Amino acid sequence: VVAVPLNAPESTYYNLVVAKQLEELQATPSGVLMRYIIIAGAIALTLSIILALLLSNYVLRPLHRLSQAAWDLAHGDLDRRVEVTGKDEISELSRYFNYMAERIQRSSQLQKDFVANVSHEIRTPLTSIEGFSQALLDDVVEKDEDRERYLRIISDESRRLKRVLSQLLALSRLDEGAWVIHPAPLSLSEYIKETGRKLEPLAQEQDVDLILEVPDNLPVIETDRDALEMVISNLLDNAIKFTPEKGEVVLSADSLPKGGARLQVRD
Repeated sequence: VVAVPLNAPESTYYNLVVAKQLEELQATPSGVLMRYIIIAGAIALTLSIILALLLSNYVLRPLHRLSQAAWDLAHGDLDRRVEVTGKDEISELSRYFNYMAERIQRSSQLQKDFVANVSHEIRTPLTSIEGFSQALLDDVVEKDEDRERYLRIISDESRRLKRVLSQLLALSRLDEGAWVIHPAPLSLSEYIKETGRKLEPLAQEQDVDLILEVPDNLPVIETDRDALEMVISNLLDNAIKFTPEKGEVVLSADSLPKGGARLQVRD
């Protein structure tokens, strides 16, 4: 029984009385509450499943594409890229993947070009050595001066081949991080002239004038003799090779105001 006083001064009734059985009061709210809880739980579970599926699709789909692209790249498809959308972590990972793929593609192309150039550099002297030595073996050379010229060409091409192999060994040592520099005092004037004279036979063979403009008063510097010779020889060899006949290649050197020297190869 519940009695509620009424604020009604003009009425003869001053209390509102409600009577109800106790069992009904206990059963009805609990049943309704339980039904609401079940409905809310079902809705929450449905929303959770839908949200989980959406998040799974949002995360796993780009990861699957990235994984497939990595598989294709590992099996030789160097043009493989992934689409980058958004600014989240997966998009950032996709950008890094594309950058890596570009670097790999570029490195592969450089390797192919390197192998092609090396093959050409080795094939040329080998062809000359084989041809002139075969002519000497077949005894088709009658004049002594021709025989001497053939032998000189074989010797020059052998040194050229040795130089190419030395350069390959140097590149291999650079890639492995095993290149060791041994600096020591070096008088530049005579050294540069001596290095340039070693390329004179090649210049004569290509009908190119090799000009040395090296003063006698160049300073003494601390450097690795063999490494510097490799740099100068590579520059001269390349300049002579690609200079037309009757052209000229100039190796010059001059002192710098703050010490050291500047070497230049012009073709």
